Amino acid sequence: MEQTPRAEPRAVLAVDVEKFSDPSRTNHHKSVVQDGLYEALHAAFHESNIAEESWYVEDRGDGALFLFTPEVRKQVLTDSLLRRMGANLLRYNATVTPEARIRLRIALHFGEVVINDKGVVGDCVNHTFRLLDAPPLKTALAGSTSLLAVVVSEEFYRHVLRHDPAAEPQAYRQIEVVVKETTAAAWMRLSPESMHGTPPAAATPPPPVETTEHAVVSSGESLVLLADMIARTTLLASQDDRRLCLDLLSISLKPRLQVVEFTDARRHVFAIVLACGRRPDGIRALLKALRELRPDAPELDQISTLVHDMATLELFEADDRRTLVDLVQGTDFPQLAECYRAAAGSQATPLPPGRHDTIDVLHRLEGMNARPDGLPPALALLEHLALHAGDILSQRLWQFSEDQAREMGLHTELLALRGSISADATDTVAPAEASLVLRLQPHGVLPDQYLLSEWRQTSSTTWSPQRGRDYAGSLAELRVRAGELVAGAEGWAENAGTISIEFILPKDLLNLPVDQWLCASDEVTTPIGLNYPVSLRSLERGRDKAKHRRWKQRWNNLQAHLQAGDSPIDDAVHRSRLDGPRERHLQKLAAKLALVEDVVLLVLADPPAAGESVGRLEVAIALNAGVPVLVWHREDCAGKAFQTTVDDLLADGGLGKLLENVKKLRGQALYSDDCDAHPGAHLSVLLDDPDRQVEPLPQEVTAP
Repeated sequence: MEQTPRAEPRAVLAVDVEKFSDPSRTNHHKSVVQDGLYEALHAAFHESNIAEESWYVEDRGDGALFLFTPEVRKQVLTDSLLRRMGANLLRYNATVTPEARIRLRIALHFGEVVINDKGVVGDCVNHTFRLLDAPPLKTALAGSTSLLAVVVSEEFYRHVLRHDPAAEPQAYRQIEVVVKETTAAAWMRLSPESMHGTPPAAATPPPPVETTEHAVVSSGESLVLLADMIARTTLLASQDDRRLCLDLLSISLKPRLQVVEFTDARRHVFAIVLACGRRPDGIRALLKALRELRPDAPELDQISTLVHDMATLELFEADDRRTLVDLVQGTDFPQLAECYRAAAGSQATPLPPGRHDTIDVLHRLEGMNARPDGLPPALALLEHLALHAGDILSQRLWQFSEDQAREMGLHTELLALRGSISADATDTVAPAEASLVLRLQPHGVLPDQYLLSEWRQTSSTTWSPQRGRDYAGSLAELRVRAGELVAGAEGWAENAGTISIEFILPKDLLNLPVDQWLCASDEVTTPIGLNYPVSLRSLERGRDKAKHRRWKQRWNNLQAHLQAGDSPIDDAVHRSRLDGPRERHLQKLAAKLALVEDVVLLVLADPPAAGESVGRLEVAIALNAGVPVLVWHREDCAGKAFQTTVDDLLADGGLGKLLENVKKLRGQALYSDDCDAHPGAHLSVLLDDPDRQVEPLPQEVTAP
């Protein structure tokens, strides 16, 4: 008779990588993530003195399951192991691209399991994975910058965690897990480690903020101001008061708010206020809950005044907002940016780079004061959008805005606006110039591998490039891929007058002949630089905010030269020549650029080859000084042919036609009998505009 396998006690740990199947992750990214995950976990086991023979693992694709023998104390899992996992993931994330970074959900439980040749069986394993899929856990991690979101079972918390001060049991909050057939209590927390690599700074109370009856600020500022005001009172000072407040809010707001519970009272208050701010009528519901908690609190008068001043944050009632979202969601308005500026008028501030969502723009307008005609800017936006919508949608938008205007007593003003505007005022014209931006950089994880990223710009009014895909491979493979992307631009930018190609390169790759890389079209291959203006940009300077002040100043000087017709051109150009010892030459160059701020173009004396070449150091000096334009010959900057070519380039249209003339020169080189001897086949131009960033600069994050 076959014996029933003996069950054995085990601690259970399950991990899952957040957004493992995100469309931005290629198969290569997923492979890197899996390797990085196991390296971080195995290192954490070793650093926590967990012997290899004391744990069992099953791979789950986007995560893993681990079982630990009784020799491994459970306290080690919630103390040392979690800390080491966080530290190792921070190190890993610092070495990879954003698409390969890792954030984890972690679940802990214990119980009896059976391990056989087919795997592992046990109710405790199933329960652990139910905890891992708990919606509150996923929501908390998604709404934070934390690296880890940890959940433990009620049993684990009661028997292990709450008895160990080193595990910080006070940092955990109780949640309800409802997944499939499982309904259970559990405890969760977010780790202090951040995806940005540093924990939030210690909170310091800001100075008192004075508010006036007419103070109206932007939506984000208003919410922060309100959160600060509440945090400086005793209304929600205790954890019990904050939890009771959330219970009261759940009566008015459905579904229940998902709020990360911080042990620090101030941070928890900020989380509650920001969560309310994302719900229609959420701020009013919060004020109501505070009044029910402390009806006689004198601080409520000032809080009530601020909430009244924030009324513009909730221009539309909840049902009306849902109707509006249903109307515009999924509809692409190419004229959205133009309509936004027309609706906001003098209050318009630049929209952030990238693609804009209609709902986000509406929310931005809701935080603004009424226009001079009395209409809310958000309502004016609907009028402008209706002019660019199809027949059915335009009628529905007009009817919606009329209904809203009647309720506000602004129907006459709305009709006056409708009669005074036309689609012509906000039409988007075909772009005069499109741009394809290609960033090439070392992979960061795999040796001899690189990462190619793309951005596309098709708007002629504002710089707002759309992020494309990432491609990993060898330099030879990505050279072919770049040619394919350039050829593909003829499809998405078919209405553009010109298409410019910009390569963002690190200093080690700056001397690559990217303009000579081949672009295939109809079975004919030609160098990219033959048909398109090609320029280079510096990867390091774009990411180094300390260099941006001088860079912007010199760029403004360049624009002044262009407006003045490039006269006198000699003041704006410095031709570097090796005329003495290397160190002395570099000192003189740095001094020249520091003394003459009008210099906006530097002709290098030497190619910026790898290593400590003179050209490489000249580039470093120029970038540090903010020089926006560099020109060099990739092989021989001292040759007479190159020097004559530079003179001709600057004489024919000066700086304003530099890229156009370089493109012609590359064509002349290809046409000549001895292409390789022609300077046009080896000419590189770095033309770096500080206002054409493809990614936002890292911001200093300060805890509220």
